[in-house]
Amino acid sequence: MKTKLSMLKLLTVLCSVLATTVAFGQTTYTWTGAADGTNFSTPGNWSPTGVPRGCGVSQDTARWDGLTSSNLFIAYSDPTTCEFGGVGINLLLTANQTNSVQLYSPLLFAPNLSLFAVANDSASAAFSLGNGSANVLSIAMRPAGTVHDWVNNSTNPAVIYPNVRWLAGGGALYTLIFDGTGDWRVTNSLNNSSVGTLIAKQGTGTLTWAGPSISGALNFGAINSPLTIGGGTVVLAWATTLLNNVSIANNGTLLKYDVPAQSQTLNGVISGTGALQVNNGTLTLGGQNTYNGTNILSGGVLVVSAAENAGVSGPLGEPVTPNSITF
Repeated sequence: MKTKLSMLKLLTVLCSVLATTVAFGQTTYTWTGAADGTNFSTPGNWSPTGVPRGCGVSQDTARWDGLTSSNLFIAYSDPTTCEFGGVGINLLLTANQTNSVQLYSPLLFAPNLSLFAVANDSASAAFSLGNGSANVLSIAMRPAGTVHDWVNNSTNPAVIYPNVRWLAGGGALYTLIFDGTGDWRVTNSLNNSSVGTLIAKQGTGTLTWAGPSISGALNFGAINSPLTIGGGTVVLAWATTLLNNVSIANNGTLLKYDVPAQSQTLNGVISGTGALQVNNGTLTLGGQNTYNGTNILSGGVLVVSAAENAGVSGPLGEPVTPNSITF
């Protein structure tokens, strides 16, 4: 019961933060592409003329509002970046934006992009961070120690590539929420280089999480407890020691393990009402879990490595119908 209450408190805090998220921008810069049309840091590409920055207390918004007619591949290499200072910027794709927006690094290590929030409100435009190259796009999550709500409402998935690196600065733990009605596809470790990262899933879409990051973007921090699923589906599409001892608050639709020919151990406590599915690979449950969602075996292997505490907890949770497993 203590675990369930603590998870509920965390979800309550996250929801309250979402309701009071910092309002978009002090200055809103709208992409026109009137200059070179390819570089984030070219002032002539924005209206008003300038470059969105999150220095000091000025939380600018970079907005794409359908003023260009082709998919955008935009290089970020701002030489006057704020590094770890300031409050970061917001990235916004409006309902008018129909073409995709992809930010990438043209350099082996570009200056840090200080970032607070992402919102894709387009019905069809795809948003991406990074690309398939070895060039590292460094994201400094600002301000320190805050909750960052990233929303995708598009019918196309938002994509985070392996060459995106995550930085916090000041040793401050932050929370990254994947939100919205649309899907997120993340092929990235997501771990921060200092104290770690909290990951949460909200909204009705699906977060498919694979990895790892490329060697140049790898950080060596942790994924902290809990991994919070407050809505939609989370698909674990890679096997990683980062999650071995992480607790999971699964109050969404589904937590699915889908990694062919690989093995994952989850020793942290899994709580909540959501279902657990094994579709591919081998998943070992070793925690005294308290979740009461259905266990679904649609492929792969499910292994339990701890004893059941009947009526209280155990690897297979405490379902409404004891030992409820669906094949």
